[in-house]
Amino acid sequence: MRMRLQDIAQVAMNATPLLHRGISLVERCEIGIAGFVVLDLFVLLSEEKARLLGLPKGSLAMAAQTCCNLQAACLAGILVCISKDEYLNPWVGFGRLSEAPIEQHFSYLRQQVVSAQLSARSYFQTNARQALKTNKQLLKEKAPGKGEKHLNVQQFLSFSRLLCDIL
Repeated sequence: MRMRLQDIAQVAMNATPLLHRGISLVERCEIGIAGFVVLDLFVLLSEEKARLLGLPKGSLAMAAQTCCNLQAACLAGILVCISKDEYLNPWVGFGRLSEAPIEQHFSYLRQQVVSAQLSARSYFQTNARQALKTNKQLLKEKAPGKGEKHLNVQQFLSFSRLLCDIL
């Protein structure tokens, strides 16, 4: 299946705030809000164009579930921006949000089991062992001297209103 350019743009607007390491919380939140709104706009425009061309509804847009999942990803990123702890940085280190570290962790857990086939019991045991090990490592580390505080309600509302005016 070939991805259309607008589909790639939609995914990028929704994935960038979750995965990119070098942007500020304000930028991350702005991109997340814009991605959420733009997805709705793309769906509305594609439905209108499909109607004008006499094509079935939804034939020019992403699947509805895909749009819903991308919007949920945007909202998750926005939620982290407005509620995170000052020293939590989920975009680097232990807390990264992309699929690769999650797969690496799962592969590591599978290596701990003799047969490499994880049952529910062996998964919970190996995961608990790894969580205790990670906890010991984190307790040894000092909190960084300067963290990035979450966005307060006033910051969030001010640029979200501005963004809605632009869109």
